[in-house]
Amino acid sequence: MIAKLVASGADRGTAIDRLRVALDGFYIGGVQHNIAFLATLAANRRFRGGALSTNFLARLVRVAGGARRSRSGHPVQRRVALPPRS
Repeated sequence: MIAKLVASGADRGTAIDRLRVALDGFYIGGVQHNIAFLATLAANRRFRGGALSTNFLARLVRVAGGARRSRSGHPVQRRVALPPRS
């Protein structure tokens, strides 16, 4: 782990709004990271509403452009297109 980002608020929506702002300003150079994926996750309506299930991440990855497999066989996020801000 390179860094840990924690956001809090009076309620889930406020905490997620703060998380989105922080992720927009977060920069890590020189190594691969998952900031774009985390920003997409924080912008997702189901995530914001807490309507999660065991297949939530798998569905999000499929919608965002599919997943490839690492050498160990684990899914790896390839590319995530950020949705427009609401």
